[in-house]
Amino acid sequence: MHSHSPSPSPGAEELASPLSLPPSPAAQRSLTPSATPPHSSSSPSALPLTSPPAATSSPLASTPLPPGPHRALLILDILDLLLSPLPTPSLAASILVCRQWFNPSVRELWRRARRVRGVWDALQLGDEATHSPAKRARTSSYLAHLRTLEFALSDDPSYTHEPHVLTTSHLTSLSLRPLPSLTSLTFTLSSPTSLPTALSLARPGTHTIRALYLTGHPPTSTIPLLARQPALRELALLTHTSADPWPLPHSLDACPQLTSLTRLHIQGSPLLPSHLSALGQMQSLETLILAHPALDTPPEPHARPPQLPGSTPGFPALKTVEIHGGPLSSVLSLLHSLPSPAPLEHMALKHIWTTPALHTLFLRLLLRARALKELTLSLSSGLLHPKLHPVDRTAEDPGEYTFLPLSSLPELRLLDLTLTSSTPVWLPALTSSLLTTLASSLKHLRSLRLVTFDYSYHYSSPAHAPLIVLADLATLAAGCKDLQLLQVEFALPYPPASALVGFTSTFSSGPGTRYLPYTLPLPSLPRTQPHTSLKRLLISWSRLPPPPSPSLEAAAKWTAALFPLARLGWGRWGHEEADVPDGVWEGHRGFGQRERELAAHGHGRRERMGMGVGGEGFPGAAPGEGFAGVDSARERAGAFAREVERWQRVLKAEEGEGGEGGVLRC
Repeated sequence: MHSHSPSPSPGAEELASPLSLPPSPAAQRSLTPSATPPHSSSSPSALPLTSPPAATSSPLASTPLPPGPHRALLILDILDLLLSPLPTPSLAASILVCRQWFNPSVRELWRRARRVRGVWDALQLGDEATHSPAKRARTSSYLAHLRTLEFALSDDPSYTHEPHVLTTSHLTSLSLRPLPSLTSLTFTLSSPTSLPTALSLARPGTHTIRALYLTGHPPTSTIPLLARQPALRELALLTHTSADPWPLPHSLDACPQLTSLTRLHIQGSPLLPSHLSALGQMQSLETLILAHPALDTPPEPHARPPQLPGSTPGFPALKTVEIHGGPLSSVLSLLHSLPSPAPLEHMALKHIWTTPALHTLFLRLLLRARALKELTLSLSSGLLHPKLHPVDRTAEDPGEYTFLPLSSLPELRLLDLTLTSSTPVWLPALTSSLLTTLASSLKHLRSLRLVTFDYSYHYSSPAHAPLIVLADLATLAAGCKDLQLLQVEFALPYPPASALVGFTSTFSSGPGTRYLPYTLPLPSLPRTQPHTSLKRLLISWSRLPPPPSPSLEAAAKWTAALFPLARLGWGRWGHEEADVPDGVWEGHRGFGQRERELAAHGHGRRERMGMGVGGEGFPGAAPGEGFAGVDSARERAGAFAREVERWQRVLKAEEGEGGEGGVLRC
């Protein structure tokens, strides 16, 4: 038995608490459910209506009133549309509205029940022998509405008290029920041999099965067993431990038998060519998700790309590929097995280790997917920073990174790049020429993110300064008229950290120290037409001068005129999966701690001004290449965003008063 308590697969939606029974007919006689089956389509005229109110002496008494609710509120399809968006407490209250709403409300309420143990306890299925015939009938009616069941199967006495654990006897008893609406099963298995027991709950209409193995891995009989489900469209096979590599060489050979499967999620080791050959024969497969959580080490810095053997093209219907973790070499074999042109429309590679050699081959294979619309890449460089880890230059030249070939994908609508591990390695790939190429080729691009990140905290280091400057955004705006979201690291031209350190070195440290604000003029910015399609401008980790600064104010006015309708935000930084809410500029707790420690030693003010502290960065750092963390970046970004928003309001007011409305005025 695994040391952890079995639990349902993560990511499944949970109810806040087990469902309680609705009022019984004995206690609420007016709420007695009709004998209509759950999915019948009775006409409104067949349903009992409420009696009209008694006549009164009111002036309105002569106005004829309808004998009951509006006919539309008695049509089951309309009721389903009204009830399905309601939160669970409101849905439970809908049971008490009227007799006609009872069955639809109960049906929708029990459709949301997921945890089998909660259903078991709420209906007291263990004591059913003592139930009255009416209660048994009501229980069967409730169970008939269940769509999704989640449970962890275990007979270990130490876990049976857990609210999500179901024993074999419980499951066997429940499997004898009709459960006509059951379409989805999500379960956790403590033993690899327990799959047949768990599948006893599956019904002919069950189309989704997700299985998490706490110990071991799925046996070779797993796929043939699942192939007996005629309606199976979505399948997830997840392993909790990496001790036993899976899938084994012939574990997926029977996958072509899953003739109706459209979505497959496998968590384990990278797939072998034999696995890809079997999966490629699945004629209906549209979405493939692969997760390799145990592969967190980089490849050899100068590793040559793998030799890709000739293979018969497969995956005729594959449109979406998501791969999490592992080296890029495992991705190349998959791309190599796609037909040309490939039907691929969505690709997401997250936390993938790569090298320039692998990267070059990857782009060459990817360009065969001419229909690609969304590309998300979260890449970590296998090359180490030369100042930190000198490499052997006698080895084969690894080349350079580039993303210019992506402009050859004509249907691309979303491009999301997160480049981690060592920012200076990636910066030569993110230049003004890249924005110019994207603007000239990808006219219909709607979302663009170019994000770099590493753990060296060298925000004040000149080596980490973005090569894209603010003026380059005008080029992108002129070409990509449909752009709605933009996150890019840009720099405002101002002296590097080393120059600022030299400039302030004559001042003594300590309380009362005065620092001169940055006052150098900003280079001229181009005049351009406003870009009104952009809704969000995200400026995570952009190189901005500290306020107060005339250059910052001028840049904010120019940005407000270029993107008059855009909301400014921090966006997504590093490995974060979601954006920070717009308008939130508080520092990151984990990285802010490092800045507070420096501030305690008298270095905080210098860091906030972006001046750096020699010797506080990586070993052997030159003066001016010291530490400054994410708190500094957020403080500056917040000041810039507030200034942009102020100028957006000012320019909008001027336009309303008859000022220049078209050409940017800076």
